[in-house]
Amino acid sequence: ELSKSMYGKILPYEEAMQINSILFSTFIDSSSYEKQQEYNKSFYLEYGISLSTCLWNCLSIEPKRTSQYAAICYLENVNQRLFVIEDAGKPTKGGLIERGSFYPVFVVPAKHRNELFSFISSHDITDIYVFDDSFDWLLIFTHEEIKAGRRYCLLVSHSKSTGSPGGSTVCK
Repeated sequence: ELSKSMYGKILPYEEAMQINSILFSTFIDSSSYEKQQEYNKSFYLEYGISLSTCLWNCLSIEPKRTSQYAAICYLENVNQRLFVIEDAGKPTKGGLIERGSFYPVFVVPAKHRNELFSFISSHDITDIYVFDDSFDWLLIFTHEEIKAGRRYCLLVSHSKSTGSPGGSTVCK
């Protein structure tokens, strides 16, 4: 669990739900998400197999694929606190994966960024969503691997720039 491996603060539940609401309204196509949930439910009922609904399959903005190295470089150039959500999904009654209400939401101060990078590198079975207060960008470290130890990452941004959220693609 993130809280055991990182010097981040867990947001109070109500504040975390507000962050979830902004995140969803900013980056997630809710109709696509609902359709995916319905498909997963019917698939479970017909075949008895649970499918997960990855939020990154329901983005409202076209993502840019990026390497894990580039994604971490982007984060190194952000000089404000980061919000981190780990999306492991939990099987629920009916075979669906419960998503959409992510808790806990962690806040990581810039001074503890290295603990976040260690966590991302060591937890490759979950999707990790990282963003800041601006909600102008979202970095997704998916559970998918390109090669062993190299995750498939996505950058979603409102900006036309192809650079990093911090404005530079050079690691510190």
